[in-house]
Amino acid sequence: MGIRHAGRRNIEYILLQNKKIGEIVSIDNVQYTVQAIIDRYIHAFQFAINILRKVPEQANFLVIEMDPNTLNPTSLGRILEETMEKFRKRFGGTSGNPLADLLEIYHFRNGETGLPIDALCSRTYDNYIKVIRFLLYTEKQALYAGKMYNDIPLLPEEKIVLTLPTLVLLGTFKALNLLEPVKESIIIPESLLSR
Repeated sequence: MGIRHAGRRNIEYILLQNKKIGEIVSIDNVQYTVQAIIDRYIHAFQFAINILRKVPEQANFLVIEMDPNTLNPTSLGRILEETMEKFRKRFGGTSGNPLADLLEIYHFRNGETGLPIDALCSRTYDNYIKVIRFLLYTEKQALYAGKMYNDIPLLPEEKIVLTLPTLVLLGTFKALNLLEPVKESIIIPESLLSR
């Protein structure tokens, strides 16, 4: 694809700082000319839209259209339920069991796109502990997590944002003490504090 990701801690990222279109930068003894500067989220969105345009049947997402003039809590609930049903049928199984279908999607069994754990919790924080324990302790289930970067020291201005699944996992394994060395860098979202 010709794209290289450079995180904030990579030398490539530092070398690209404050560069303008047309300027040249040398990375690994190769000269590059800056042709465009695009926000990564905008690039990802444009990439997804291009896939949808080229092969809409292979796009791993659904488009939901809502009319703001007629939208109310009742119609929003109905639209979301209909969309989840379409989502289950398109990306998951058709077993007739919504939870089984969601688990199929969560486990990437029908493509590269998995479902976030939040979808298995029925958008209810109270179910997180049950779902995480189910995924950890049930045969043929798995709990997926992001990549850990515990060997990279935090920069003074960097913060760690704790999520509910992180807290549940650490609590389940009685490992909350692992947060002690970085406690000054921790941010807990207000949405978790009100639970």
